[in-house]
Amino acid sequence: MSERPERKPKAPSSGKNEARSREAGAPKKKKFSLFKFIFQLLFILLILVGAAISVFAAFYLREVSQALPTATEIMAYRSSVASVIYDRNGETVARLFTENRQPVELRNISPWVVQSTLAAEDSSFYQHGGFRLLSIARAFIENISNRGIRQGGSTITQQLARNLFLSQERKFDRKIKEIILAIRMEQIFTKDRIMEMYLNTIYFGHGAWGVDTAAKTYFGKTAAELTLPEASIIAGLIAAPGRYSPLSNFENAKSRQRYVLDRLVTLGWISDEQRNEAYNAELVFRHTPNRVQEYNRAPYFVSHILFNDLLPKYGPDLVYSGGMEIYTTLDLKMQEAAENAMKGLKSQGAIVGMDPETGEVLALVGGHDFAKSKFNRATQAFRQPGSGFKPVVYATAIDSGLLPTDHFLDMKIEYAKKGPKQTTWAPGNYDGKYNGEVTLQYALIRSLNTVAVRLIDYLGADPVVAMARRMGVVSQHLPADLSLALGTASVTPLEMAAVFSVFANNGKAVDPLMIREVRSSNGDILETRRPYAREALSVEAAVTVRSMLLDAVRAGTGRKALIPDRETFGKTGTTNDFTDAWFLGGVPGLVAVVYAGNDDHT
Repeated sequence: MSERPERKPKAPSSGKNEARSREAGAPKKKKFSLFKFIFQLLFILLILVGAAISVFAAFYLREVSQALPTATEIMAYRSSVASVIYDRNGETVARLFTENRQPVELRNISPWVVQSTLAAEDSSFYQHGGFRLLSIARAFIENISNRGIRQGGSTITQQLARNLFLSQERKFDRKIKEIILAIRMEQIFTKDRIMEMYLNTIYFGHGAWGVDTAAKTYFGKTAAELTLPEASIIAGLIAAPGRYSPLSNFENAKSRQRYVLDRLVTLGWISDEQRNEAYNAELVFRHTPNRVQEYNRAPYFVSHILFNDLLPKYGPDLVYSGGMEIYTTLDLKMQEAAENAMKGLKSQGAIVGMDPETGEVLALVGGHDFAKSKFNRATQAFRQPGSGFKPVVYATAIDSGLLPTDHFLDMKIEYAKKGPKQTTWAPGNYDGKYNGEVTLQYALIRSLNTVAVRLIDYLGADPVVAMARRMGVVSQHLPADLSLALGTASVTPLEMAAVFSVFANNGKAVDPLMIREVRSSNGDILETRRPYAREALSVEAAVTVRSMLLDAVRAGTGRKALIPDRETFGKTGTTNDFTDAWFLGGVPGLVAVVYAGNDDHT
């Protein structure tokens, strides 16, 4: 039988040793660290705040982005473009605008303008994606140090976005909007297209919007013709058009030009020699005329078609901002002659020139100075033409079958006035002389009042009123009584030009025509207007009265209007108190009406 190994008895242990052994085997408790706790708490709070800011920023950016123009709206946007009014020969008569702008393509802008603009405003334009983070940060630091928003840090694309869609108010949230819009625009348009839009949009001072208008305003040339010295002046205007205007702050303009030229050298785009030559080059600025004359060479004519035709039909947005082209009947050379003639009048007055065959208004002047008085005496002044109305009476007589050789009595005449007082009316001749029996031809040549009154008495007033209406009088001031023979009707010079056109046009009446064609900014024809002729008087009667009016100029009251070697017909007219004076007549191809008189009837 094998023996079991003996077990060694365990050494007795004391209670102390067992306790120590248990303590050594148990895990140690960590000490509480307040600093570590605070750090961990701050870290968690920072994460939570960062997350909250991120959520808020995302929400804010989404809200801001949704409120901004979409890509479709950006593509559809069109800057305000001036509408242009032309005369019959294609000469510019006037520009209608809220912003005086005439867009041009980038290829029609001098490369010096593009380079100078890049140097002054955004030299890395063709490299960035719409904004420069470094420039924005630098501007932010500068603004903080200045305790106000002074530095912009905006790229050309951001500036374009601001000019097209945002306000000019300097706020931080506007910068965010600029960046969002700039990114969208960079995704939609090419860099060249953005540059083209930018140069056509910005303000250059003195009422000039866009680079082409600026070139014409300052140098009298197109944007394509600008040289380096001129382009560096133009580009310098962008930052502050008033401060750097060469017309009002030449020293500031030269200082800014130097900055632009120095930048061009720094960028390696021009040499030191080119910079010095450009800076020292003589600048020839355009003489800036009176603003009304500059943008409107026929203000009374333009105001008439503007307020009577264009604005009622097309509305102010299209007329002032839609880039319309309005082709008119005006002849600027004739208009200038009429304007100069008006300067010779001591009183106020009006002049109208019209083509009698078409009714096309070739010249229209409504006063001495449009800037001082907008009242258009050619179209708005209803005045008595005096003896100038007598040809209408004689036209009625001849058209009814009477002849120039028929006799009427030139003697004192007296009519009882209707009314309770039983008064009389005794019209007499201007010189107080009477000739007995005279022919109608002689009576018109000598402008005899008594014969004209007897004619209406013989014909009746209603046929004379009807004749005046057919010939072109639209005024409501046509008294159907004997006084009509002395020109007591109230008519405008434009109406009387239409009346006398009937004599020149062999009896056919044509309404005054001032607009030939209207086109949209795309060149689409919006409307075309053509002359409309209607018979107002028989050919025989028209030729007969015209012949009588020829004699009135050769040997009668209109002798001073005679033009050598031209068949001049016409009639003078004055009111009884001599407050108004008229000449109405014409030569082949032209009818003219001249009115002189003061607005207060003095």
